[in-house]
Amino acid sequence: MPEVQFTRRSSLAAMAGASVLMATSAWGAGRSRSLFNLDDRPLGIQLYTLNGEFTSDPEGMFQALSRIGYRRFECDLERMAKPGFRAAAARHGLSCNSVHLNPMALENDADFPALIERARAAGVRFAGVSIFPFSPALLQGNRDPIEVALSRIAASKTLDDWRRIADLLNRRGAAFRQAGIRLYYHNHNVEFRRLEGTTPFAVLMKHTDPGSVSFELDVGWVAAAGLDPVAVIAAHPGRFRLMHVKDIKKGTAPNYEMKQIPAEVGSGSLDWPKLIGAARRAGITEFFVEQEPPFARPRIEAAEISAKYLLGLRA
Repeated sequence: MPEVQFTRRSSLAAMAGASVLMATSAWGAGRSRSLFNLDDRPLGIQLYTLNGEFTSDPEGMFQALSRIGYRRFECDLERMAKPGFRAAAARHGLSCNSVHLNPMALENDADFPALIERARAAGVRFAGVSIFPFSPALLQGNRDPIEVALSRIAASKTLDDWRRIADLLNRRGAAFRQAGIRLYYHNHNVEFRRLEGTTPFAVLMKHTDPGSVSFELDVGWVAAAGLDPVAVIAAHPGRFRLMHVKDIKKGTAPNYEMKQIPAEVGSGSLDWPKLIGAARRAGITEFFVEQEPPFARPRIEAAEISAKYLLGLRA
């Protein structure tokens, strides 16, 4: 499959245009405002954070999230497509404009048009993959934790494999763009492993078309790789549209194996005023709190601690 290269110059020309400049200007004009509020700067949550607590009582969880101060959420497309789900969220003032797709669904040519239609029916602006596509056969017989297995699969990939993933994202992203939806890729820390003088993350950035593919920056996983999320944002202007607002404890040793010590936002090691400010100046508009297990308290309580901290932040 032919590979398409996009230079730094073409990336900047395509993405650092009027929309990003407008976002930057708007942020500069509102420096004294709260970083999040209930109106034009809504705070979101990735429902994975709540997991079983949400599944057992969706209506009650939406009510609790609204009371806490969340106004947006992100979830998988299958959940969003369930009858009445979207309406239940709306009853409590929450909306969804980003869904995660099964990454293997991008490789299914026959079913792909239906996938786009399902995303369009969900009424979202963004659709993304939370991890790289891989063959389910690679997990057959696996007895390790899923994070260990996925880290092993990631480590086995070559640069050509990552270029093929970039090419797949380009093709599918162009099709989603025609439907008015922006396709994105969500990182973990496995993409920052050094590989032949570069990283999978750098390959994805270099070989994806900024006009068709964006990125959801999971800053917790960036930090778990031993990197500074602010520096990553600065190195790739215009490429990030969404963020997973995730904190980790200082004891997290830098790694590329999906390991971290989770923390509620504001109680870990990340500098959130600096990070959110940099994100807004870079044009990131969607922010979703996400926390990895294990949890020291009920998940909804952890989500409330994170929201209380973020809603109290000022520039």
